[in-house]
Amino acid sequence: MIIRQATLADIPRVMNILDIAHETMRRTGNPTQWPDTYPSLELVTNDVVARHAYVILHNDSIVATFTLMPSPEPVYADLTGPGWLDDVLPYHVIHRVAAAPNVHGVFDAMIRFCESVTDNLRIDTHPDNVIMRHCILKHGFSFCGTVFYPGGGYRIAFQRLKNTRKA
Repeated sequence: MIIRQATLADIPRVMNILDIAHETMRRTGNPTQWPDTYPSLELVTNDVVARHAYVILHNDSIVATFTLMPSPEPVYADLTGPGWLDDVLPYHVIHRVAAAPNVHGVFDAMIRFCESVTDNLRIDTHPDNVIMRHCILKHGFSFCGTVFYPGGGYRIAFQRLKNTRKA
């Protein structure tokens, strides 16, 4: 798999993959994490222009997308729960992860790529997103608490420090 920054030309395929993710979430018991209007074309375009959006290619086709954004993530300032593993060092946040169905190894490739950028990763997901929670925990993230998005409810938050990841 190859990971590269998304371009404006990639946006139609990225939006298609995000639509597939909507369907997958609803089919697997997670109907409310992403409303029908999220992520919007405007948000995806802004992610691309800001150079935070990435695509994952397999056999020369885009099969997944995600954003990797440098800190701070404003909603992470009000974490409720055990607490961040490290709340001092700069971190990066993974958002808007989506993949085409029946493509294996996407989350693993994404984490390896993100580790090449930073030793300090944070991610959050809806409690009903069983698939994402499984991937997050399988890849050594630790539960840190709950964060609240204005108008979007709460999400469970995780952090992974490269030098302290679980075996």
